[in-house]
Amino acid sequence: MKEAFRLIYGKEWKWFLSLALAMKLRLIWFLVSFVMLCALSFERSDVLCVFAVVVNFLASAIALRGVPGDGIEE
Repeated sequence: MKEAFRLIYGKEWKWFLSLALAMKLRLIWFLVSFVMLCALSFERSDVLCVFAVVVNFLASAIALRGVPGDGIEE
């Protein structure tokens, strides 16, 4: 299992570990915001809650622009 994980995500994991702490936190913030936005689509919520989650996601996406993507291949 560990070898399969390394085979699939080895380069991306090395890239993530090479990032500075602030960049790692920005990336984690984006992932959590994305999961919250996806989870919100399966649940009925009031307008203010939806607005808050969308604004949080947009702010995290804007902050993600500062994360260098030099070590990732497409």
